[in-house]
Amino acid sequence: MTINAVKSLLVLVLFSSFFFIGCKEDDVTTPTGEPLPYDNISELFETQAPQTQSFTIAANTTQTVTGTDGTKITFYANSFVDAQGNTVTGQVNFELKEIFAKGDMIWSERMTVASNGQLLESGGEFSLKATSAGQEVFLNQDFFMEVPISNATSNPSAMELFTSTESDSTWTPADSTWVGIDSSNTNYQVNFDSLTWINCDYFYGANNTTTTFSAEPVLTAGVNLTDVSAYVVFTNINSVASLYYNSAAGTFQCSYNLPIGEAVTVVIVGMDATQLYLGTLNTTISALTSPLQVPMNPVTQAQLQTTINSL
Repeated sequence: MTINAVKSLLVLVLFSSFFFIGCKEDDVTTPTGEPLPYDNISELFETQAPQTQSFTIAANTTQTVTGTDGTKITFYANSFVDAQGNTVTGQVNFELKEIFAKGDMIWSERMTVASNGQLLESGGEFSLKATSAGQEVFLNQDFFMEVPISNATSNPSAMELFTSTESDSTWTPADSTWVGIDSSNTNYQVNFDSLTWINCDYFYGANNTTTTFSAEPVLTAGVNLTDVSAYVVFTNINSVASLYYNSAAGTFQCSYNLPIGEAVTVVIVGMDATQLYLGTLNTTISALTSPLQVPMNPVTQAQLQTTINSL
């Protein structure tokens, strides 16, 4: 190989190196245009929601399990029965989800709204489920539950117990159940007889409410979202409410009573085939005659996660 050929090869190698370095820098700061790895917002949210925690319990002994966020649940000996009412004697697999933070309420799509359309403030939302030999099992006596009291809750002494199901995210007051506070004022205490979705809440009463609060996502021309969701995140109470999409008007509206004068952040999350979009707007609840305009901007998944987790 001649000297000139060697020089030409070196120039080509150096040019190629600069080219690939430049491409790497661009990949960090510009969208790739590749399809997103989920078909809708719910699929994305599932990846960020608090995960199920699993515990193995000996059915014939009294045992306490402790969740990662400090929830303690005590099952007494011989508490579990099968679908026919027979006492379960072997091992029981118990599953727990804990939801305390407002961001986790959004990720889990578990809003703090009662089935009668009233706003709730939550002291903690929990999913409880048990199986034995792959079959769901049930309780024949109460379990005892201790839930850490969060500083995010504005009125911890007002809590009651509410229940829900996997398919219905609204909350209904539980029958004949109370929520107490321990002597150190650090934990709620609950006795309950069912394994389901439960929530330490109370009705957030307000003299003045509105159902006309609404918001409209403002998008750059040419952007067509394939899925979009909107939420009202309260600043001073541990509450999150979703807004429903009115396709005819192109706006998000509320179908329940929101307290006028409360500070909130409106959060709208959207996506198309290749890009996530996010809009946030700090405001106060009022009876609006026209929807709030919420500008939407493209974001990375990391930026979306940071914003929602910091609410």
